[in-house]
Amino acid sequence: MTALLFLGAQGLVLCLFAAAALLIGRLALGALFDRGERQIRDGETGLLRNGFALTCGLFLLATFGWALGAVGRLDRAHLLFVAVGIVTAGIGWRKRIGGRSLSRSEPRAPRFAALRSLRVSGSPAGRPAHLPGVALAASALTALALAGLELVLAIYPPIAFDETLYHLPFVRAVATSGGLPFLAELRFPVFPQLSEVLSAELMIFGGDTATHFVALLAVLVTAVLLWCWGTEWGGEAVPGLGWMAAALWLGNPLVTYLSGTGYVEPTLALFATAAAYAHWIWRRSGIAGWLMVSAVCAGAAAGTKYLGLFVVAALAVATLLPRLRANSSTKRSANAAGSSSAKPAAREGGRSLGVDLALFAVIATIALAPWYGRLVVQTGNPLFPYLSAIFGRNDWTPVHFRGGGGAKSMNDWIAGTMQAVQRLITLPWDVVARRQRVGGLPPLSPAYLVGIPLLLLGMRRDRALRGLLAAIVAYLAFFLALPADARYLVPVLPVLGLGIAVAASSLFGGDRFRRRRSLTVAVALLLAMPGWLYGIYRVALLGPPPLSPSAREEFLHSALTYYPAVAAVNRLVLPGQAVYGLHLEESRYYVHGTFLGDWYGPHRFSLVLDRLQDPAALLATLRSWQVAYLMVNRSTPAAALLEGAGPSFAPVFENRAVRVYALRTESGGG
Repeated sequence: MTALLFLGAQGLVLCLFAAAALLIGRLALGALFDRGERQIRDGETGLLRNGFALTCGLFLLATFGWALGAVGRLDRAHLLFVAVGIVTAGIGWRKRIGGRSLSRSEPRAPRFAALRSLRVSGSPAGRPAHLPGVALAASALTALALAGLELVLAIYPPIAFDETLYHLPFVRAVATSGGLPFLAELRFPVFPQLSEVLSAELMIFGGDTATHFVALLAVLVTAVLLWCWGTEWGGEAVPGLGWMAAALWLGNPLVTYLSGTGYVEPTLALFATAAAYAHWIWRRSGIAGWLMVSAVCAGAAAGTKYLGLFVVAALAVATLLPRLRANSSTKRSANAAGSSSAKPAAREGGRSLGVDLALFAVIATIALAPWYGRLVVQTGNPLFPYLSAIFGRNDWTPVHFRGGGGAKSMNDWIAGTMQAVQRLITLPWDVVARRQRVGGLPPLSPAYLVGIPLLLLGMRRDRALRGLLAAIVAYLAFFLALPADARYLVPVLPVLGLGIAVAASSLFGGDRFRRRRSLTVAVALLLAMPGWLYGIYRVALLGPPPLSPSAREEFLHSALTYYPAVAAVNRLVLPGQAVYGLHLEESRYYVHGTFLGDWYGPHRFSLVLDRLQDPAALLATLRSWQVAYLMVNRSTPAAALLEGAGPSFAPVFENRAVRVYALRTESGGG
């Protein structure tokens, strides 16, 4: 019975959360497009409309959460009030639209109608091709199987490293305080936290397991958008291109893993994909509303993670460059015709060269303003804790990013460039077969080892691929400046997969896919297989999901080597006392009360390690932080140094992974 109640509660939270996002997104898109020319068409399927509605709805729910948190009212009662307001607005909007249509005595035009103007080579206007019934059923069942596996993975308790290190501690602080606090003890006390605010809203109603639904929804909606994008791109020429693009995304073991965690990369990938897709539609339809949707999604990507700023910059350039090329072509044509007085066209579609760029920049800035404005208010640094050379150093600036390192010689620059080129060349192999070089997380799909060369070859035949490839290469150049971690590639994987699918169809001929549609199904199944197999492996490795409090405790004891020590400390620590974890920063979420210790911050490891040779100084430092218990990772050299620290450090728990000391005064008091 307990298990059924848990599953029912989690399912209800997921459904209500998705429904709220869908409804508010539909309202927002309806208000934007339901005006004359203004409509985006539903077309043959509601997936396009609902995919964008869910994406925009997630952004709006997070923005409402930010507004409530800014005034300290992010709690259950106020969230329910917002939900009731959304439903009421939806009912009123539907009545208003329906009444308007009836009063005109004419049928109401279907929403999302402007996509009728989009024509794909070889297909009727805006009519995406579909697979035959059997193939469609097989592909749909495969998609449901993948979604089911990811749903199972999502209901495990949080155990991912960064999730328990700082994502969930912040989410819990928001859910319990109702505000948006600056948490000095975290590795990142504050940063763009759109995804964390969504997780806090879910935690308030469904506990920490429900926070995984943000990543789960993001992964699935990204697949929906890729299906729509690929289907619209391929048309009748390549009827299964959308399936292949979505399957390649879902076929990444890393994506399957992230869909069951509190990491923000799936959310970032969703907003980045939606922004790029909406921009693609805008360039083909000329409807300004799509440019606005693209800007909102780009701003949401920036509000999720600093890497999202790349999406804003890349799409701003993409907004301007086509106009510049068009003007340049017009000028060359005029010169060739011998017209010295002719000028390049300054307007296209009734708008001047800079209007679209200004519109995009303003909307994107409005979308990201709440998250970066909070950074400025709380820290004075819009990119906290980075850019310390400009905004001043702080305790949380990672050493790798500190300014003032001194000038580099030419040999250093050459050596650094060669290393970057080598990393770029070996990157596809590293993310598949040498994962220890890129963070050690699950691999990407091996399909990229074949797909990336196909993409490079295919861009010679399809000019549209060159823009995608240029954006991917620019992102990879930026990626090389980051710490080596495959997670940072996730935001670009959807667009990369779409490009590979388009290139493969171009190289091998769309006729082959059109005549042998079973080939499309086979390819899609093959592309999805790595993610599906990894999901099965992950479930087998973890065992059945724990569906009761006792099963959860048992699971955590077996899954996390540090958890037995945490459980022991939780039984001992008193209110007002702090626990310090030396090289155990990932245990932060599960420790009751205040937890200190990380590589950066005012309680950084270096301040403890420097005093290991002087137990009295170490004790004084820890006592000044109100530390009562010291947890030490036994696999580090510090563990051996503390063994002879004296009676002030009394062991109270020990296993193969962790030793716990109780700090005592000279008189023996606690």
